[in-house]
Amino acid sequence: MTGKTSDTGLGLTGLTWRMRVALGVVIALAGVSLWFTNSVLLTRFSEAEETRAALRLEQYATDLTQTIRRNRLLPELLATDPVVQGALSARNTAALTARMEVFKAQAGAQVLVVTDPDGTVVAATLEDYAAADFSSTDPYLAAVLDAGVQFGLLAPSFGSLRFVFAQAVRDGTDLAGLVFVKAALAEAVADWQGGPDAVMVVDDTGQVVLSTEPDWQGQTPDAALTVRSADSAIRRGVRRAQGLAVDAAEPFVRGREVARTDQPLNFQGWRIVSFTTYDRVRQQVNGVLALEVMVFSLIVAAMLLFATRRSALQALGFQRESEELKTLNQQLQREISQREQAERELEVAEQTIEQSSKLAALGEMAAAVSHELNQPLAAMRTYLAGAKTLLERSRTVEALSSFQRIDDLIGRMGSITGQLKTHARKGGPTLKPVAVEDAVQGALDIMGMPFSEAGIAVTRTFPPEPTVVMGDQARLEQVLINLFRNALDAMAQVDAPSIDVLVVQGDSAKIIVRDTGPGIENLDDLFEPFYTTKEAGEGVGLGLAISSGIIADFGGRMTAFNGVPDGAVFEIVLPLVPQ
Repeated sequence: MTGKTSDTGLGLTGLTWRMRVALGVVIALAGVSLWFTNSVLLTRFSEAEETRAALRLEQYATDLTQTIRRNRLLPELLATDPVVQGALSARNTAALTARMEVFKAQAGAQVLVVTDPDGTVVAATLEDYAAADFSSTDPYLAAVLDAGVQFGLLAPSFGSLRFVFAQAVRDGTDLAGLVFVKAALAEAVADWQGGPDAVMVVDDTGQVVLSTEPDWQGQTPDAALTVRSADSAIRRGVRRAQGLAVDAAEPFVRGREVARTDQPLNFQGWRIVSFTTYDRVRQQVNGVLALEVMVFSLIVAAMLLFATRRSALQALGFQRESEELKTLNQQLQREISQREQAERELEVAEQTIEQSSKLAALGEMAAAVSHELNQPLAAMRTYLAGAKTLLERSRTVEALSSFQRIDDLIGRMGSITGQLKTHARKGGPTLKPVAVEDAVQGALDIMGMPFSEAGIAVTRTFPPEPTVVMGDQARLEQVLINLFRNALDAMAQVDAPSIDVLVVQGDSAKIIVRDTGPGIENLDDLFEPFYTTKEAGEGVGLGLAISSGIIADFGGRMTAFNGVPDGAVFEIVLPLVPQ
């Protein structure tokens, strides 16, 4: 049992082959599930991220377009404002500056500049541009030549005043001056920094005019990405917005670092481009994969725990079985000892019973001998009394006949003792042909005087031909005498007693003895040994049992039933001797 409990730990050596197969299946399923989850979620999350990037780019484009439209309206309003026109004609710088401040506050503009027809600044909302010369700028020239609002990019020498809208102020058909409004496009793009995208705005010449990455300004898109990758630009922008240092780039996802989204702007042939990393995709996928790994780890741990508990329970069961077997062994040893003692006692009891059986058999034999000899002795007493009377009357011949009958009865008694000896030995006596009528007549002769004294009428009916059976005449007479003696006792209180003896010959021989007594009360136990209806001391209940056994030895059977309307009927059936 110790060898079984030593492998109940979490090691694989203590697991059954079914548990090992189950663990292998779970691990294989975990691998397939992780691979499938990684593939499906990468595709799904990447598509979702690209969709979100497209929506953000749409928002960027909308914000930039609205900023352009708002700043484009302001030069036209200033150019047509009567106060601005009057102050410009009167060269009233203070009134002109005050009016521009009002427009600046209402429109949310950054810098407003008004020049004379030669491009010299007359008034500005920012003093840094009070001495600037706009005469050589493209917006100045375009505004002079065209009556509408013009847009242009100023040289870097103009500082933050780079993107401007210009509108000519006319007095009738004469040029009275020009209005310049700084477009807050760079500021709008700066608001996008720190977000999840790197954004660039490319003009109609293919140059980057606006971007969230300063190093991209003035470059073509390809050259800009060479100077600073989109992934690096996004991280620089995020960390610059958060005040963090820039770290190394993350691994590629789906073979690319970033996703590029491009959309045209309805302004000057410009287009806006955004770059989005797949970092969030990888993080989301890794989160789901980590959850799956945790679930499968819990499953494996639960299986190992179950195996351990099961092994522990098995070990406990083996220990209990061992204790139970030990207890059973002890009980078996006690039972064996008790059985041996019982066998010894049984042997003594068998010897005692055997001795008792011998004594019982001896008693039965004595009772049988007494019963069988009782009838001849009674007959001899009767014949002796008759012979004495005959001798007293000098009737010698008749007395000699009585003595001859006594001699016959003495021979019959010897025959009875010989039969008992034969019955005690193995095997039965030698059977020979017997005439049934002779046996019936011999039994009636013996019972003649008792029947006469009791006043019993006897009727005999024999077939015309002798009825021959295989048997022993003395024993058959013994059976009939027993039946006649029982009938004599049964009819002791009957007024007109009678006995009918009928011999019938057919397929077999039948001997029927019928009396006119009260009948038999218990037919079931009639042939059982020691069953009797007589008073104590008058009979031992062996006559019918011995008689039934004798008929059975002859190959026949003896039955009994009650007659109609009264009396008892005994029927003996014996096989006939073949002719």
